[in-house]
Amino acid sequence: SQFIFLAFLGFRILSWDDVRGIYRAPWRSAFDKAAREYKFPLFDIPATLGSYAINNLPAILVGSLFGPAFAGYLGVATRLVTGPIVLIATPLSNVFVAEANKSSDRGHMLGVARGLLILVTGLTALPILALGLAAPYLVVPLLGQAWIPTAHIMTALAFMGAAQALSTPLSEVPTLLRRQEVRLVVDAARMVLVFGPLLVGAKMGWEAIDVIYLMAIGGMVGFAIKTAASLYLLKRDTEPAQATLSSPYSIARKQHDEAPVE
Repeated sequence: SQFIFLAFLGFRILSWDDVRGIYRAPWRSAFDKAAREYKFPLFDIPATLGSYAINNLPAILVGSLFGPAFAGYLGVATRLVTGPIVLIATPLSNVFVAEANKSSDRGHMLGVARGLLILVTGLTALPILALGLAAPYLVVPLLGQAWIPTAHIMTALAFMGAAQALSTPLSEVPTLLRRQEVRLVVDAARMVLVFGPLLVGAKMGWEAIDVIYLMAIGGMVGFAIKTAASLYLLKRDTEPAQATLSSPYSIARKQHDEAPVE
């Protein structure tokens, strides 16, 4: 279906002149450009694989360590907690990318980032926290007493979900600023913070819900690091300009140059 959709778009958008232009393109310059942009495949591919692992492997590991029933509880709880992120926070990341394409000014991008963080806090992060805290009172009446583990898992995942909601609008900052190595380091740290408590807790024989709480705390810290790294990259190049403007020597020199001649 995807192939048919892409073929339809290509048929409607591209003309034969466009196809001939692609065929006659200077391939050497294209290869040179690809060589200059080596960071994208070198760092982005491992980082993307790490993100997929963080999103998909915990349920599989929980199923193998604590049984398929608990994996099912975790899957349902994850869907309920991350629903607001998919509906609200993810589209806001597209807003940031669009604004970044309009202007490469770091000050403007930082202002947009702060505005999106405030917006996503009210629309997504706080509702996720409220949903997690109210889960024990909502799940049982809606799904029955047998689903009470799902309510407890939702409470555990709520704080990680709130942190994920805050990080989602700024998730493309390292790529936009061509700092893919930062994304790789952050995702590697997130993998350690998520899978470390899960494996250690299972090895120590802890209860499944306690292991989920530890994994959620690690995930929350990982998303906080991701948000902090994005804000640091945006703010790093704006601070020197502000420091230059506030330099006493510069101000004194400006006043001397602008002094009226008597």
